Amino acid sequence: MRNLFIYEVIRYYPNIRGDEFFNIGIRLSDSNKQSKIKFINDEHLAHIYRFPSIEKRVISSMLEQLQNSKSNLENWYGNYLKISEGRTHRSCESFEEMLDTLYEDFIGYKFHKKEKQDRLELIRENTQLLIEREFKNHLRVERNDVFDFVVLDRDHVKHFSDLGSVSNKLHINKMIWQREELLLSVSNANTKFDFLNVSHSSTDVAKNILSKNDVNIVAYDNDELRYEYFKKMVS
Repeated sequence: MRNLFIYEVIRYYPNIRGDEFFNIGIRLSDSNKQSKIKFINDEHLAHIYRFPSIEKRVISSMLEQLQNSKSNLENWYGNYLKISEGRTHRSCESFEEMLDTLYEDFIGYKFHKKEKQDRLELIRENTQLLIEREFKNHLRVERNDVFDFVVLDRDHVKHFSDLGSVSNKLHINKMIWQREELLLSVSNANTKFDFLNVSHSSTDVAKNILSKNDVNIVAYDNDELRYEYFKKMVS
């Protein structure tokens, strides 16, 4: 059974007149009115302290107060703390699993590059198995040293696809760069470029950038969505 979740990202602005911010927490609730906040852990906070704009004493005191008054976060609006608008997501994950996943997508990924890479590699392997098991007689996967997947669908359209998170600028830039590089050597006819979004986030900036470069954003953060992505290619 898929549950409906609503999440918000808690952001800390070192300078209230600047645009720089750090994600320091996730607030999650569900349709059963369960609600919980997960703040940045000490290990990851230690990395943030290295930035010159961060005053360790100030943010430590602020986090301590937030921990003790979680229900009054709105009192910090307009100062150094801002909370993103609520976003919805459906998932088969439990409440705690969803909270951990969101933490990794918005906070943890910056500090665990190796773990993030391992997760993407696991998704690549699972995708290969999915195609071999369910779509072997309908789709053809071609080897490619640049894109994660190049899939030829039933209409002989090539899908050049990359895994990534729309909240990760490096993933977005990589996709656009690879597309431009490929189009220098091949025709744009019968080709599609798909950004396989493995996170739960979705930003207007990422949507605009990818759309302007004729790249489709494909929801790809669970097994059901991955199956549907390939099913559409053969339907």
